[in-house]
This record gives sequence, C-alpha cells and structure tokens, in this order.
Amino acid sequence: GLAFVFGRRIADAVGGLVRIARAVERGEPAEPLRSGVTEVNEVADQLATAAELARSREHETALRERQARAIADVAHALAASPDLDTVLRTAVNAVRGLVRADSARIALVDESERLIVRYSTVVSSMMPQGFEITKGQGVGGLAWSTGRPMRTDDFARDPRFQDSPYLPIAHGDGIVSCMTVPIISSGVVVGVIYANNFTRRPFTDGEQAALVTLADHAAVAVQKARLLAAEHAARAEAESASRGKDELLAMLGHELRNPLSAIATAIHVLETGEPSEELTRRAH
Repeated sequence: GLAFVFGRRIADAVGGLVRIARAVERGEPAEPLRSGVTEVNEVADQLATAAELARSREHETALRERQARAIADVAHALAASPDLDTVLRTAVNAVRGLVRADSARIALVDESERLIVRYSTVVSSMMPQGFEITKGQGVGGLAWSTGRPMRTDDFARDPRFQDSPYLPIAHGDGIVSCMTVPIISSGVVVGVIYANNFTRRPFTDGEQAALVTLADHAAVAVQKARLLAAEHAARAEAESASRGKDELLAMLGHELRNPLSAIATAIHVLETGEPSEELTRRAH
C-alpha cells in the first residue's frame, strides 16, 4: 500500500512537470506545482522561472522590433512627403502598432497655445478631430502640463479622474486603459500621443519607454515638417511679391511711355503743322 501511495505521488509530480513543460513550449504561464516531492517542486519552480524569463525576453524582442518598424515608418513618411498631416497620420498608426493599442490619437499645440486633436485611428464623436484638450485635465491634459508620461489601468476607476470632465468621453469611446506621452521639442511640449485599450489591458513600463522613444522621433519629424512648411510659405510669399513688383514696374513703364508719346506727337504738330499718324489714329 505504501509503495502504491508513493508511486502515485511520483506519478502526479511527473505529470505536473509534463504540464509545466508543455506550457513552456507554448509560451504560456506555468502554474506552480506543489507535490509531495521536494526535488520535483524545485525542478518545477526552475522550469516556471525559466518559462517566465523566456516569455519576457520574447516580448521585449518583439517590442523592439515593433519600435524599430514604427520609427522607420515615421522617418520614411517625412522623407517621402514633408507634409505635416502625412507625418501625423503615419505617426498615429505607428503608435497603435507599437504598443498593440485598440486605438491611438495625436494632438498638437497650435499657434494659440491650444492642444488640438489632429488625428485618431478611430472615428470619435466624443473627441473628434479639432477637439480642444484642457491643460491639466484628463490623461492627455496632465501629460501636457507635467511634460511626463501618464498611465491609467482603468480610467473610470482611477481616483485621480473621479471628477474628470473626460469621464463621459472615455465612457462614450469605450476607453478603459490609457497611456499618454508628451511630444517634446526644445524642452517644450508641442503635442501629446494617446494609446487606448477598450478592455482592461494595462500598458507596461516597456511599452511606455518605447512610446517615449517614438514621441522623441515624432517631435523631430513634426519640427522638420513645420520648418519645411514655413519655408515653402515664405518662398511662395517671396515669389508672389516678386510677381507683384514685376507687374508694378510694367505698369509704371507703360504710364511713362504714354506721356512721352504724347509729347512727341505735340512736337511734331508744332514743327510741321500737320497731325502725326499717332494723333490721327487716336482721333479715329
């Protein structure tokens, strides 16, 4: 009887090890094993730790690959077209792919120092394009006012936002978990990037770090796009001014030529007593 009980314990322990090994193979979390055999428990703990480490490294590797791809997409968009809107659309789509968010949006500070939503990966009637974000309010407003990333695992249940005017917006858009990162250029916040999940899927420290890096590249892209736009506008203005100057000179030249023609005609009449061909043509 004792041998049977002992054998059963061994069999159960080995079965537990097999389940852990299969979980490791699938890349899934391994349940802790608590058999009656200490040595088996130690092996199970080692397997579970190794599985967790391997899974963490896989996630980090995948995140780095997505980060490199997102940065490359933004850089390519800027190189292909200096248009700011094109860069913003590319950046907001890159955000969603980078952190596997359900939705993403980007807002920029305009000339009037207002933070305005420019693009979103989903259509929102609660926070549409052109929506103004209040400084210091909500996850985005706090990122703007503090210049630091902000995260909430569950916006509606977060004590920091219990009285937030953005609660109805989050509810209407179905946003649960949210992360915002400021876009900083020359030490000044020029925009905010949003990443949202529609279920309670909190963003990680690694995802936040990756989004901060992307925001740094987006800041450079936005700055370059704005400089190029200003340069094009200045060139167009200079060309317009040049055309205006040419037209003015042409008009002045015409006006100057006409009085001279009239004087020449008068002199001809005085000298010959006969009207010139020019005067005769004008008379008819």
